[in-house]
Amino acid sequence: MKTAPLAPASELAGLTDADRAALFFTAYWTLNGLQQSEVADYANSTSETYSYHLVPGSSSKLIVFSEFIPSVNQTDYMFYALIDGEQVAFYNMYQSKTPITSLASQYSLTVPGTTLRPSMPEIRDSDMNMRQLIGAFKSDKSFDQTKKGLHQGADIPL
Repeated sequence: MKTAPLAPASELAGLTDADRAALFFTAYWTLNGLQQSEVADYANSTSETYSYHLVPGSSSKLIVFSEFIPSVNQTDYMFYALIDGEQVAFYNMYQSKTPITSLASQYSLTVPGTTLRPSMPEIRDSDMNMRQLIGAFKSDKSFDQTKKGLHQGADIPL
């Protein structure tokens, strides 16, 4: 994915929240060794529900990802994506089961002015150009399946 060509800036500007979520979900699982078709299968699993959560107050710079496992009535927070211009980086939430009342305080994010700075390191190799992610994933037929399988969950407080 890091060798994919850059998509035009107009494609980046035209992304919806659901598009960004599908790109990030795909990139995350690809970093974990899955093929794009396998990621689509994950997103459409019948034993778990995968959601993305927007973070009001973050100027659309944060998206949190979770999985809900109905058999045990449990939500696990998997990772969050921090967008900085055209770049995105992922930060591990270590399958936390703790409900999020403040993402910034629970995950050591500082908010100086209008910037966000995590105190923990990003997931290895996860700092990527979003235009490259578009070039790598958006045209594959599995992308739409992944997007359909992800649900927009409740907003997460900053």
